[in-house]
Amino acid sequence: MTINGLSANKTYYFKARSVTYPHTDTTETWYERNPNTVYSIFTQEINAKTLSVFVERLFFKLPQTVFEKQNIIQNAQVYIQNTQHKNVLISLAANIPEITYPQTVIIPKGMTFTYFDIGILDNNKIGSQKVILTASAPYCISAVSSITIIDDDDAPIHPPHKIYASSNGNQRVLITWPVQFGSDHLTYDVYRSDTEDGYYIQINPFPVYNPITIDGQYVHTFYDSELIYNTTYWYKVKTIRYGIYESELSQPISVIPKPHPGAGDFKLVILEPYQTLTAGQNAIFNISVIAEDHFNQEITLSASSNVLNTSLFNLNQSIVQPDTSTQLNVMIPVNIHPQEYQIKVNAISNCCSHSKEIIINVVYPNSGDSLITTVLSSNSVGLNNEVDIQGKIVPNVQNKTPYFIHIKQPDSDKWHTYNQFTENNSQFKFTYHPQHIGEYHIKSSWNGNNFLTPCESKEIVLNVGKGVSKIFCSTDKQDISPNDLIQLQAEILPQQEGMPVFIKVKKPDNSIEMIENMFTNHQGMVTTNFQLSTQTGMWQFTAYWPGNHQFIGAQSFPLSIYPGIETGQALIIAGSGIAHNTL
Repeated sequence: MTINGLSANKTYYFKARSVTYPHTDTTETWYERNPNTVYSIFTQEINAKTLSVFVERLFFKLPQTVFEKQNIIQNAQVYIQNTQHKNVLISLAANIPEITYPQTVIIPKGMTFTYFDIGILDNNKIGSQKVILTASAPYCISAVSSITIIDDDDAPIHPPHKIYASSNGNQRVLITWPVQFGSDHLTYDVYRSDTEDGYYIQINPFPVYNPITIDGQYVHTFYDSELIYNTTYWYKVKTIRYGIYESELSQPISVIPKPHPGAGDFKLVILEPYQTLTAGQNAIFNISVIAEDHFNQEITLSASSNVLNTSLFNLNQSIVQPDTSTQLNVMIPVNIHPQEYQIKVNAISNCCSHSKEIIINVVYPNSGDSLITTVLSSNSVGLNNEVDIQGKIVPNVQNKTPYFIHIKQPDSDKWHTYNQFTENNSQFKFTYHPQHIGEYHIKSSWNGNNFLTPCESKEIVLNVGKGVSKIFCSTDKQDISPNDLIQLQAEILPQQEGMPVFIKVKKPDNSIEMIENMFTNHQGMVTTNFQLSTQTGMWQFTAYWPGNHQFIGAQSFPLSIYPGIETGQALIIAGSGIAHNTL
């Protein structure tokens, strides 16, 4: 028998004896006292001491489902119901040998839980099955839980259950959706259309994976920019696992970008925000403020640092009116410690404020040694966009000193070297146009001179995503009457051969017809004939292409024609491409 409710760390004594109840009446129950009851003598006395650690129950906190290629199941947790006063040793056991896990884990004194990792030993053999995990410890009720391992090839992939869209001015829209389970292996693509049931075009140049916390919610985010105010945009999101397996598109969400209420807003731009200098030199940062919407207020500029004294900072203008530029001069003391120093540039108006961080890297080369630095104007760009590779040789060298830029392209082990020459103050800038999508490795070097040793910079990484494309829609004739046969032409830039193009026809009665099964020629163009009906009024033709592995797709401005007006020829409003894929 089990006796509950005893105190901890106390000795209890126990005896036992037998009791015989003679039953003379069938209606008599066993517990009714009978004068003929016979009691045996007590057994020898025994004692037992209760323990201070008694685990009433163990619990698991495990993911219910994981995918086969994850290899490691993170954040597995075992915990106990009561706060403990000493270490508790937990034994673990699984039902299949392909799972790796610690045989024992310890819940430390004063804690109620501990973490451990579960691994998949051979993810090529395990396939889809259920793993049953058991945890046990002395004086406790064991815990049993299961994890379903899903073979990735068979696993369903779901789009985000709910997406959200909001406008914050600046011709931008913020798209968010909750982080899904297994998100370490998931990326997302964002699609946009001008109508709810229209043609959706992917608009993100890079796979989206940037979980952050907004208002207490852990979400992914994507900004769509340079949109047209008071125009309805529709968005959908697709989930991608391991860059291979894709879900369907999510349910659509719409948003109408609105201008900033009130005074509008502005942008703060700093050119070359990272500079390398030796002690005693001056750093010069070019600062621009650019109005957005209808902003026209004065802006107060300032600079601050947790380390550098503000007396070292000098702004040519502290109060500016957009659009304008000014300079921040920073004097580097001769006795300063060599390291990176952060400076915060603040811009404040009556309605809004912005800040940017600049960095000064102070170095002390040994006598006769030199340093060369390399930084990028942007760490990520779209295909066919240029990026500036900037740097400096320290100590200063003469103008037109030769140096070298070394670039290793994606999926290549070969370094391509470009011979260049320094500019003023030993600085250099090399503009590069990446032609492939992927990760570029970049460094710079110089051969030294009679006084300074050769040196090479650290490698930096440039990520290149899909480039921006445009598409144009036009017609070949001006004199258009109802019931005419017209020729339509769509052109993709940059030129893309063999790409599918669609043209949506919106008729005067608002009915829609799609022209499909067209593919571009070597000039990136398609041509097709279309028979107008006798309907008078506005006909609209909009061209689309979905994009490919190199370029984001695009939608043209509508080509609008009005056949049969009294001027003797149709009024034509030509369609055109839209920069940055704006609908």
